[in-house]
Amino acid sequence: MPKGRYPIDLHFLESFAMRFCLEQREEEKKKTDKLARLWSVINGLIESQFTGYIKLNFTQGSIGRIEKFEEILRQ
Repeated sequence: MPKGRYPIDLHFLESFAMRFCLEQREEEKKKTDKLARLWSVINGLIESQFTGYIKLNFTQGSIGRIEKFEEILRQ
């Protein structure tokens, strides 16, 4: 065997690639679910005539924290 070369275990490489792809899909699914829930909550606030604002903090491309500030209007 030439110096610096190692035998490649194709079965291991294939299973590693499959696990990596599945993990990436799960992460994307979680992000999609979070955004869907966020839109659902925002639509509910719109329907209830929410008077305030929402602050979204993003961390490395995903939602880190959501804060809701409501203003009370006196009439």
